[in-house]
Amino acid sequence: MGIGALLFAFALGMIWVAYVLGPRHWADWVLTAGLGVATGIGVTSFNYFVLTWIGLGRAPWIAAVDLMLLAPVAWLWWKGREGRPVPEERAGPNLILAAVSAGALAVAMGAVASSADQLPYGEWDAWSQWNLRARYLAGDGDQWRNAVSRDLVRSHPDYPLLLPSAVARAWRFQGEHDPDVPKLLGIVFLAAVFCVLFGTLARVRNANAGLLGLCVLTASAGYLSQGPAQYADIPLSLFVLGAIACALLDQYELGGLLASAAAFTKNEGLVFALAYLVLVRKLPALTGAAPGLVTVAAFKLFLAPPSEFAGGAIHGENLLPSLWAMGQQLYGYGLGIGHPVLLLAVLGFGLGIARTAQPMWSRCMGILAIQFLGYLAAYVVTPNDLTFMLASTARVIGQIWPALILLLIARLNSPVFASPESAAREHTKDHPAEESHAGRGKARKR
Repeated sequence: MGIGALLFAFALGMIWVAYVLGPRHWADWVLTAGLGVATGIGVTSFNYFVLTWIGLGRAPWIAAVDLMLLAPVAWLWWKGREGRPVPEERAGPNLILAAVSAGALAVAMGAVASSADQLPYGEWDAWSQWNLRARYLAGDGDQWRNAVSRDLVRSHPDYPLLLPSAVARAWRFQGEHDPDVPKLLGIVFLAAVFCVLFGTLARVRNANAGLLGLCVLTASAGYLSQGPAQYADIPLSLFVLGAIACALLDQYELGGLLASAAAFTKNEGLVFALAYLVLVRKLPALTGAAPGLVTVAAFKLFLAPPSEFAGGAIHGENLLPSLWAMGQQLYGYGLGIGHPVLLLAVLGFGLGIARTAQPMWSRCMGILAIQFLGYLAAYVVTPNDLTFMLASTARVIGQIWPALILLLIARLNSPVFASPESAAREHTKDHPAEESHAGRGKARKR
């Protein structure tokens, strides 16, 4: 039943995203799968936490509310199936690039699955913090309040509860604390990141750009090593990537929802959500984020103890060591010639960077820049030992790494990665006679 609860969440999200995006190509369905995981887990986790808080955290109530959300969207999606556009015909991917990226992805996910089997309970923060709080949230009566108890001194009781709520929801339906649930969820989150990265690049550029994104991410050993840990950083990176992807695709309401899910995942996500709403500047984004942000605000105001960073003094001497540590951790993100930063540098130098980009691209880069400054601010005001804090820098970088890969590859200047629309425009520029002939043909049809 626990795995079934996760599958229901995935199905809810996929139907929701399919209704919003209207997939027209196989690559669109890859994107739908990735965003569906993020949306389904986000929505059902919000539901579970709110119902638990108001005393209705029992399986029948949880299932009823989830079905109430699923039913109307499924009906609308099914009703509109006859009016959907026919599948698009797009140029196929480069076979060599497809083979290389598929092989790299298979090796990477195989290594992650093997590591997950060796770490059935995750690493330190998983069983001392995230899964511990999930056990409390899955308990009877008021046991869930222990998840925000001030007695959890070293377990960050002020942290938001999306990931523990997702695990607790599955455990509630299963009736036991099965360690396979958080382990599976960690692998699914990572797989969803690959799907969103590929699908978004395939949609805004083409499949070759998406495959290149997979190659760069599979070369990011420092990022992939976090998959089996069962920490909240990979889920947060999925929500950040999903929200940025939705901004590029003009799906602002869904992007706002995913930004609010980031805010309910970790404190760093709250910085991202606020920066997202300020820089995107779209009312639908605020509409999509509002229910989630209200939940996060209520959690922070009425349940969570004060953050350890509250009222902290400024330690300017921490700035340079923090920047140095981030550079060192980024250097350790890959191995040898396959280092992801080196790959991106070579691609940017060889192909060049497009002079123009869609207006939302610059805003998205600004969002990630603000997020990076937020990390530095946390190091500057931390009351903890700086060496202890910097030990987690690799996880912090991982929170924005897939979104940064997305934005950088989306800006590469090469016709090999051109979208169908831009390729058609370039073709008509080079062959004006064909455009004139096509125009006369249309006139005859009219």
